[in-house]
Amino acid sequence: MKKALMVGLVFLSLSCFATTMSKQMFKGFKILKNGEFHNVSLSIDGKMVLSREIKKVQSLNDTFAWDFVYYKNALYIAAGEKGKILKYNLTTREFSLLTAFSEGTVYSIEIYNGKLYAGLSPQGKIFRVDLNTGKYSEYFDTKSKYIWRIKAKGNSLYIVTGMPGKLIKLDSNGISTVLSKKFDKHYESMVFGNNSIYVGTYPSGSIIEVKNGRSYLVYQSKHKEIKDLKFFNGKLYAICYSGNPVSPQKIKNKPARKVQIVQYLRGAIVSIDKNNVPEVLYTLTTTAPYCLSVFKGNLYIGTGHSGKILSLNSDDRLSIAGEVDEGQVIKFHVINGDLFFITSNSAKVYKMTPDFSVDGYYLSDIFVAPHTAFWGSFYFDYSAPTGTRMEFYVRAGNSDNPDISWGKWERIDNGVTPDLPATRMIQFKARLISHDPSLSPEFRGGEFYFKEANQKPLLVSAVLCPQGVKIASKSSKSEVIPPTYLSFVQGRFAPQGKVFSFERNSISFYVKAKDPNNDVLRYDFYLELSSGKKIELKKNSKDSFVTINTLSFPEGRYRFYYRVSDNIANYPDGYTIDGYSGVFKIDNTPPVISNQSIDGNTLSFVVKDNSSPVEIVRLSTDGGKNWIDVCSTDGINDERVEIFKVNLKKKPDSVLIQVYDSCGNYSTYSVR
Repeated sequence: MKKALMVGLVFLSLSCFATTMSKQMFKGFKILKNGEFHNVSLSIDGKMVLSREIKKVQSLNDTFAWDFVYYKNALYIAAGEKGKILKYNLTTREFSLLTAFSEGTVYSIEIYNGKLYAGLSPQGKIFRVDLNTGKYSEYFDTKSKYIWRIKAKGNSLYIVTGMPGKLIKLDSNGISTVLSKKFDKHYESMVFGNNSIYVGTYPSGSIIEVKNGRSYLVYQSKHKEIKDLKFFNGKLYAICYSGNPVSPQKIKNKPARKVQIVQYLRGAIVSIDKNNVPEVLYTLTTTAPYCLSVFKGNLYIGTGHSGKILSLNSDDRLSIAGEVDEGQVIKFHVINGDLFFITSNSAKVYKMTPDFSVDGYYLSDIFVAPHTAFWGSFYFDYSAPTGTRMEFYVRAGNSDNPDISWGKWERIDNGVTPDLPATRMIQFKARLISHDPSLSPEFRGGEFYFKEANQKPLLVSAVLCPQGVKIASKSSKSEVIPPTYLSFVQGRFAPQGKVFSFERNSISFYVKAKDPNNDVLRYDFYLELSSGKKIELKKNSKDSFVTINTLSFPEGRYRFYYRVSDNIANYPDGYTIDGYSGVFKIDNTPPVISNQSIDGNTLSFVVKDNSSPVEIVRLSTDGGKNWIDVCSTDGINDERVEIFKVNLKKKPDSVLIQVYDSCGNYSTYSVR
């Protein structure tokens, strides 16, 4: 059966209002797996217990580790990007540099007949290294660029290479035999069967069986590469990954949820039975699998999911078995009853013991509320047999990763509200404690309540319209529209559901505001006189605009005062913001036409307005049926006093003159 590991959060809002109580649930494998595991494990059914203890053995003072082997109580580790091989004595705990190559990287090493053999890439050559002096010499040229695995069996070394992909057998006399080639660009992993060798490839993601000098396709994954192969419980297991075979992901990410931000990871755990029938056991959407090992009756998978280690039992049930604070778990070896492993980013050596820990903790993923919130009670689901107990802690902050700006851990009892400030983020820690390694408490998650803290509305803009602009439900027809109106409305949007219309005795003002909590906002509008007196126009209105009729007020200077509040949505703890529009004048007086005269075909006159520029002047010689626009003697109508001299085609019996100021006020005069 195929099972998908998906990221998920369960969020329940108990009301449509943003500032009412909400509940966050954190139960089940899909949610709990996003946290960090320190000597605790999580089964696929969502139960967490103490795990086998993981201990750090040695830091390598490097970023990458690629491979390691064990020989005579010492670890030999290929590390770095400059072909270094390090030695760590497990008895004396002494750490030293055995040798280093001036060029290339060592991705694979093996001990064979008391010598260390190192594959140098991209040279594609194998070097033999003296374990006492560190001196090395070229031993074999694979005629490929990359050497991904070297394994010893019997009296031979077996090598898988890339570019081109080959499986090579190299006997103790240095005689080589190419057992398989050209099946794929890279032969990347291998495991020995009873009478054959299984090889994983890149980029076709194939598993091939090499037997009696021939290669057979066993399985082709939808992923690009087969990272590792291992026999377990009578079946062949493979881990598949869509990634780069040359180097692991270089960016370490904690908490685990951030992995997807950096790179979309895809992988799978596959089993193949003795009849070569494959089954995709689990798909991995945020986990990069790197290595496999069998330890204490389980199959362990090292991943690049912030150093998590997965495990399968004999029934193929998945668990997260533990975690280290590094980027990738690269390689396993069972040594003296412990499971040793190396990591990259940074390069370190760890071991998992067969003994179960008596103290471990789970660190949850950071929960991010939509907005700043007040935190309520926490309810944890757990059981603690006699001799065990659990402790719970919470902390809160506002930075994406906990730092000094976060508060300290606060220990809380089950069902208790922590004493925390209002923040956007919160995290909990569950500590599992036992006085008997054979017993463990069981943690199954829980839930907590929170209430979003109310925040002030935010002003986006406050727009004062020029006189003549009206905010309405629909446009009204107007015979003449001044340029002032057209220039204002061009590219501008009226409040939602409304339009701009021209009405010469109107002045409109509108406010654009948003609420961080998505609260319903209410608006108050006042007209303030030059004396400072305020006249109420709208109170507690859903409309974010106001329009006045200028004929209702004397000409003069005014401004609008507004208030925006979320009080109704947050009673009794609402917020109000307020402010003023710019100062404007009310002008209801039309321009005056004077000094009219007709001399032959030339019409002369003067237009004057005491408050506003003259914008439109037009003439009609047929009694108003047809009009033509005319310009002043300086070529543009834009001043309060304009002089006109218009040459007509012929002397008319009469001429109608109609003039408009920028507010839409107009007057008409007939010249005979």
